[in-house]
Amino acid sequence: MTLPTLPGLLVLAAVGCLALGLVCFAAAGVLLLRHVLRGGRAVARVRALHRKASHGTTCVYCAHGQRVGYDTSWPCDTIRALDGEVPA
Repeated sequence: MTLPTLPGLLVLAAVGCLALGLVCFAAAGVLLLRHVLRGGRAVARVRALHRKASHGTTCVYCAHGQRVGYDTSWPCDTIRALDGEVPA
């Protein structure tokens, strides 16, 4: 068996590095996608809790634990924050 020459070793090293880089890139993409999907489900759960009451203009979740002087109008501060607004 003959040993590869220096150019051959460099080509093998380059191919190995490229393959390893692609594997790492794919793994990072999978982890990022998993994180995004998990975050989307969490936002959906929060939106399901903070929904407009069918009988008025209040937030069902905020009105349930109503405190004196607490604004329970729809959309509530939580929904406005999820929509990108800065609650007052």
